[in-house]
Formats: sequence, C-alpha cells, structure tokens
Amino acid sequence: MVNIGRFALAVWAKNQGKAIRVFLDPAKLAAWPAINAWFLKLKPKKEQDSKAMKKEIKEAGSQICSLHHVKLNPAFISRENDGVYKICPTCKEAYLSIHGVRCLACQGKAPYMKSPTKD
Repeated sequence: MVNIGRFALAVWAKNQGKAIRVFLDPAKLAAWPAINAWFLKLKPKKEQDSKAMKKEIKEAGSQICSLHHVKLNPAFISRENDGVYKICPTCKEAYLSIHGVRCLACQGKAPYMKSPTKD
C-alpha cells in the first residue's frame, strides 16, 4: 500500500509492472448523492445517510468506477520471491507462507475487525 491520498487499487503482473488501476470516479457520482456526499465530504459524518449510501453502493456497483492501464514505477516492483501461497486454516483465504502457519490477519495483525453484521 502506498498512501498518496487517493482512493484506488492497482493490480499488476509482478515483474513487468503492467497494471490496471481502478478508482472511484468523481465524475460518475452525480447520480449517487449519498456516495458523492461521503466521498467528497460534502456533509459532516453525522449528517450522512449511511443506509442510503449502502443502498446506492449496491445499486451502482462498478458503474461508479473507472480504470486506467498504467505501468508501475520500477521502484515499486518487487523482484524478490515472496514464497508460496497457502490457505489459512482459520479464515480459508490465501496468504504468503513466509508469515507462518496462519495469515497475518488471523494472527491479530489486520487493521480491521470483523463486523458482527452483514450490512
């Protein structure tokens, strides 16, 4: 993760640096007022309608995203072998085996906690 203050995800071929960058596109948010208010911080958090925002996110899906083909700066391309992937016995997600017998999240190192509800 590299924090440059933008809301995006890039997925790339490990050693080539050819990537697809997906981002929440402000130009596509006009039709989604609750998402727009949250994303651009047009309203204080206490005035935002979280139910409306969740509904809009479900309805909008990928319509509010755009993508670009990009090439990563060589300084960000890892050429090291990170090892093999295993399936974590606790959460059943793939993780790098160099992190131990369980993934880092199941070792308590995730930046989040599971939500008690599904919404």
